Amino acid sequence: RTASNSSTSSFPGAATLGAARGAAAATTPGSDGQVPDEFSLLQELAKERFDPTKFLGAFRRGPPEWLNTLINDRRGRQLIYDLSATHRNSLLLNYAIQKILKEGHESEVSMVGGSLASYFEVYHRLLATRLQAATTATTTQELQQISAAVAGSCVGSQHTYVHAQQLLTNAASWDGGRAFKRLSQEVEATAVAKHGGAKVYQLQPLFAPVTAGEAELQMIRTVSDILSSSSAGLPGSAATPHPAAAAQLAAVSDQLRQLQQCYKQQEMLTVQHLRHPRFMELLLAGIFSMSKPLGTPPNSKADLRAVCIQLLALAVAGRGPQDQEQQPHAAAAAAAA
Repeated sequence: RTASNSSTSSFPGAATLGAARGAAAATTPGSDGQVPDEFSLLQELAKERFDPTKFLGAFRRGPPEWLNTLINDRRGRQLIYDLSATHRNSLLLNYAIQKILKEGHESEVSMVGGSLASYFEVYHRLLATRLQAATTATTTQELQQISAAVAGSCVGSQHTYVHAQQLLTNAASWDGGRAFKRLSQEVEATAVAKHGGAKVYQLQPLFAPVTAGEAELQMIRTVSDILSSSSAGLPGSAATPHPAAAAQLAAVSDQLRQLQQCYKQQEMLTVQHLRHPRFMELLLAGIFSMSKPLGTPPNSKADLRAVCIQLLALAVAGRGPQDQEQQPHAAAAAAAA
């Protein structure tokens, strides 16, 4: 059937099938004591010779019938997954995966993971399914599993990461959206571990709320710059401070003072962006790494320490988008300090 169809000439034909049978008969047992069967040999041959350009006209007379036979077989579906991981944006493979999903094999496709992320419709459908599951998760373990699945599928490329984070940050702003906030933070942490903070944190302004004013946008950009400039992991923590934390804060001292001035001028500006886990970790570690007493001349380490304490107090006691009590930042920071 394959040999008679010119649009599928990149797959092995009848002559190749006969050769594969002969090879299977002559093949000696492998390490597991079994001789590779006919399908396994054809599967390897298809991976070697597959050419997506040869299938551009495969749908002129409708979907090829042989594709249904391949989809109905578990090993045939695995061949499609393997080819999809190597050949991105193939019309034939995209159609095949969509049909596999319609046949009810969604859990099987989701197990393939991020190798199908280049097929955006497939990626988006699986992402939507996982986010829907997050709304009904009742245990921390369930949420961790969903988080690992989402992160594994979206951190492979910039466009899949940006798409996922835009959905997550938008959903996190809804009532009861704290689960999505956690997913967003864990996806970001996975991306930082894979690509480095300098690249990932620079994308934060893309996820700013659509209602954000110029002051909030400037604040988001400043936090993004601070995180990008101090993206190296801290050798210690707030409990076990290290001089590197103080050095990282000193390198971004101008941006930290800009943030402080921004909140002095905008009393009701949201503090949700100061609550970024990495930003609070940096402030805490830096505060405890600067041991000089307060009251020393301006622009000194002690002065920078006071700035960090003020920002940390704002992050803890200031007004966020979901906070019930809304009080001016000066009062909130004073109470926290």
